[in-house]
Amino acid sequence: KNYFWQAKFDSAFIVLKEATQMISLGRDALFEAYLYFGFVLSRQKAPEEEIRLAFQQAIKLDPKRLVDELVIPPDLAELFDSERAKLVGCVFVTSDPIGAEVWVVEDETIVTSGITPTIICDIFPDEYYILFNKAGYQEGIMNIKMAPGKEDTLFVKLIPRIVSKTHGSKWWAWVTGGGALATAAAVLFKTVIQNGNNRNKVEDLPGPPDRPNPTP
Repeated sequence: KNYFWQAKFDSAFIVLKEATQMISLGRDALFEAYLYFGFVLSRQKAPEEEIRLAFQQAIKLDPKRLVDELVIPPDLAELFDSERAKLVGCVFVTSDPIGAEVWVVEDETIVTSGITPTIICDIFPDEYYILFNKAGYQEGIMNIKMAPGKEDTLFVKLIPRIVSKTHGSKWWAWVTGGGALATAAAVLFKTVIQNGNNRNKVEDLPGPPDRPNPTP
């Protein structure tokens, strides 16, 4: 970084390229290595594709992170922001009451998580699910569609859990009109393999119970 700010771009290129190949670097340091590598490539008038690839690697490491536009030259900040907008979407998630745990799930993988209110930014697929859980309230799941570069807001009003003296908690609820199950956060609690990061794999969830047949 010092080489970059001293406009010693050839030296910066060598050091930063080596840094991007160091598996011992933490995520924050590797993010900055790719970020500044992209800056150096831009100043060296490298092909646009090489600059984009450097920024993409930084973005994949930390989709939520922005550059400091008070420090980074405006033309470089604009280049990075433009590439990030092609990949990353953000959603502000809040609930009533607040303090609900939320997970963004793609297929069987937890992409990211947080506690409401929270801003979730990631390289989302076109379609994904957000799961909600808070003690004393029914668990829920929502199907979301969002395009890269889009910022959205999601508000969820949690429903107090219904408890039966004979049957315990009401674990399953039916989505009005859709017939699909709105389950899962509580089940997810029991099936997530906790390994200290946000890319946890989820075991197969149990199937829904048989829906009662209407009485003739």
